[in-house]
Amino acid sequence: MTSDQGLRIPCLDFSGVELGMKEGSEEWREMSKKVRDACESHGCFIMVYDKVSKGLHDDMFLCMKEVFDLPEETKRKYSSTKPYRGYICEYPVFPSQSFGIDDAPLPQTSQAFTNLMWPQGNPTFCETLNSMSSKLLDLSLEILKMIVEGYGLPKEYSSEIEELKSCSIFRLIKYKVDENGEVCEPALLPHRQKCLNHFVRKPSGRVLRC
Repeated sequence: MTSDQGLRIPCLDFSGVELGMKEGSEEWREMSKKVRDACESHGCFIMVYDKVSKGLHDDMFLCMKEVFDLPEETKRKYSSTKPYRGYICEYPVFPSQSFGIDDAPLPQTSQAFTNLMWPQGNPTFCETLNSMSSKLLDLSLEILKMIVEGYGLPKEYSSEIEELKSCSIFRLIKYKVDENGEVCEPALLPHRQKCLNHFVRKPSGRVLRC
């Protein structure tokens, strides 16, 4: 392996992977091994996955712009006693705004958040938030099951993963960029992300997922 190959983040193609495919099948074991190898060698991987449509991608980022463009006093209404939940905007080492939403895939939760931001209602935002968070939660749980499979752990670990459906967090983040659209220096200090999936929209409009 050359030095360039060692630095290149693995790219795994999940396009042909159906969520909920039979665990233990040949396709399942093959993808589980790739996931395990990528996590061991790099701690992350880029995913190609076509089951979340481009239309939903675009709708989600439009909705994110809509919520981050709300008045500051409105955004601050969303608060939480839990660390890194609620609306966060005052950490100088993290030049960003973010919403940490617990259990967004639950219809009542996405509706409550929407009603807080828009008392007059915003059905498009609510439906988009619920749809995207639900699809990403299903995908996250599938990846966790593959990691369990990759290490040959007992089946009860897979059963416990299903319980995570009721304790997820969906985070919306808007990073601050240079006024000219150019990044001259690292914006964030080294840190550890606890979220399993990330979608990043670059200024060009391209989306990265890892």
